[in-house]
Amino acid sequence: MGTHKKSKRDRKQDKESRRLRARQFLETLNIAKELKSEFGQDTLIILGGDLNTDLRKDPDARMLLEEFDDVFELAEKTVPEDQRVTHTYHPSSGPTVFSQLDGILISGSLSRIIEAGIYRYKDKSGRVIPLPNSYDQRSKNPSDHFPVWFTGVP
Repeated sequence: MGTHKKSKRDRKQDKESRRLRARQFLETLNIAKELKSEFGQDTLIILGGDLNTDLRKDPDARMLLEEFDDVFELAEKTVPEDQRVTHTYHPSSGPTVFSQLDGILISGSLSRIIEAGIYRYKDKSGRVIPLPNSYDQRSKNPSDHFPVWFTGVP
C-alpha cells in the first residue's frame, strides 16, 4: 500500500489538517483490517510513503502501530532513532525542524528484515551531502524528502 497523507497546511477549521490526517490514518487501518479479514490475519501488508507528520511523535500517526511495525524497529541492521530524518522544514523564523515523515510499515509475516535505511543524496563526487540547514540547501536536493528502503526475506 502506498500512502501520501495530507500536508500540514491549515484547512478551514482544521489547524495543520490534523483532523483530516487522523481520518486518513484511521481509514488506512480499516483497509488493512479488511485485507486481513479477507486473506488471513498473517497476510503480509507493506505500507510505505509520506505520512506528512512524524511517526515517532504524532499520536494520530502512532495509531498505525496498532496494526503495523516500523521496519526500523524490525531490522537487524538499522538507523538509530536520532538519525531517522527523512524531511527537513525551514521556517522563516526559528531553527530547522528535522523529522521522520516517511516510513515503511509492515503487518503480517516476513521471516526476516535484514536491514533498513534512509538514502542520503550525494554530490558529484559521490560524497553524502549533509542534511540541509536552510531552505536554499534543501532546494538543491532532488526532493524535500529522503527515500526509506529495506531488505527483507519472505
